[in-house]
Amino acid sequence: MDKRNGENNPQDTRRVPTIRSGAYGSDPELAKTRKITTAPQNSERRAAQGAAQKQGQKGPAPKGPRKSHLAILLVTTVFVGVVAAVFVFAMMFNELSAEGGGNTPGQPNTSTTQPQTQDPVDQDPLPVEAGHLSFIGVVQDMNTTNGRVEVYEIENSRQHLLFVEGHSVLRDKFGEAMTFPQFSMGDVVEIVHVEDSTTVETMRISAQVTTMELRDIVIDEETNMLLIGNSRYAISSRTVVMHQGTPSDVSDLATASTARVDIFREHVVFVDILQGSGTIRIPSNDTILQGSAEISGIVFAGLDGETDIRAPEGTHRLIIRGANIELFEQDITVTRGGITTASFDGMELLSGSLTVNVEDPLVTLTINGEAHITNTLIILEHGTYTVSVTRDGFMPFSRDINVTASSPNHEMHVALQEIIIPTQNITITTSPPGARIYIDGAHLGLSPVSTLLEFGSYTVTMILEGYMGGNSNITVAGNQEIFSFLLAPNPNYAP
Repeated sequence: MDKRNGENNPQDTRRVPTIRSGAYGSDPELAKTRKITTAPQNSERRAAQGAAQKQGQKGPAPKGPRKSHLAILLVTTVFVGVVAAVFVFAMMFNELSAEGGGNTPGQPNTSTTQPQTQDPVDQDPLPVEAGHLSFIGVVQDMNTTNGRVEVYEIENSRQHLLFVEGHSVLRDKFGEAMTFPQFSMGDVVEIVHVEDSTTVETMRISAQVTTMELRDIVIDEETNMLLIGNSRYAISSRTVVMHQGTPSDVSDLATASTARVDIFREHVVFVDILQGSGTIRIPSNDTILQGSAEISGIVFAGLDGETDIRAPEGTHRLIIRGANIELFEQDITVTRGGITTASFDGMELLSGSLTVNVEDPLVTLTINGEAHITNTLIILEHGTYTVSVTRDGFMPFSRDINVTASSPNHEMHVALQEIIIPTQNITITTSPPGARIYIDGAHLGLSPVSTLLEFGSYTVTMILEGYMGGNSNITVAGNQEIFSFLLAPNPNYAP
């Protein structure tokens, strides 16, 4: 907002020198010449036509415009019309862009464009006579009734109390005359005054100021610096802050959403907060699956924990989405510097979920007998379910769960226990030795022979030429390591 006319106009509205031109341009002599040379030509033609009529003769027919001239005239007219239409359209488009550019008021500000900037203009320093002093400072306070003006000298960090008198020369940055009431708080001015005097001799708006319109104000609170891209600008207690025309405090910058900022030599001298900001707080809600919040068209994913969203002051439409809820909407009013907490009252849960976390990739997960994938979110309608996790060689896992509106979401961590069967090394001997040994039909070797067996019962078969073969049952239980067998000769054996 312009600090002098109270309008939202980024252009400087102070007067600028204008150049007025005559009907034929800025050279009056050229205009005289054209008038003098065209008048006799018209008079001579009219005189010739009158003389011809008096003699009863047909005078030479007035020369009318040729067809080629008419065509040129027509083309020129059309061209000028098209140019004028384009110019008018461009002006209207710029006006609409200026009014509607950026985010609509009341919407979260997520613009990543560069700030609008008005750069300084060239300006020569004011002349300073002997016995006079000059400095550049920012107007901190002023009284138009008695001419008092308090100016903070930026370079030397000093406060000056001065008075504008009738003979004081007041100028804008273009050198045009101003009145004292046209100045305002936050103006950066160049002042010349008599040494040891409080009377202003000359006060001029400084052109060494960069004006920016910023969105999403970012302040480093540790260093008290305004961050704009990679640049940093100092903020001090002398920075003049206004909020919609009302004096404000430097601390209010933290709650600004959009602001006009005047910067002088790396110092923030004036800030006009155009729009403040506040916080929309969305409480933690673990019943919403794959939840997201949308505020005025901007989506913020993830509602696993308490979420704070900064938004411009005003009323916003908050929309909560989730895999297990109906679309939930409510209006949220944000105040400058305030925190508004969203409410989930009236939100209806349509289903629940189950997540079975298992580190072993070889297990099988079934829910009511239907196979599912582990470590993923499984949406379940309200009801009772039997969850089973199995793997060969492991103890199976099974549990029943109830998915209800009051207990919609379930999560479990499963680690199957491997089934451990004890083993033992045993030795089988025969007398005489050399018999072929089979355990449960599997050939083991010639006795004596050793092997590792799990606890349990086995059938040992022994075969030796010339001896009676046979089967014997053994039990491996950890209490016996050697199993010995005596083979009887075969009386029917004939070598």
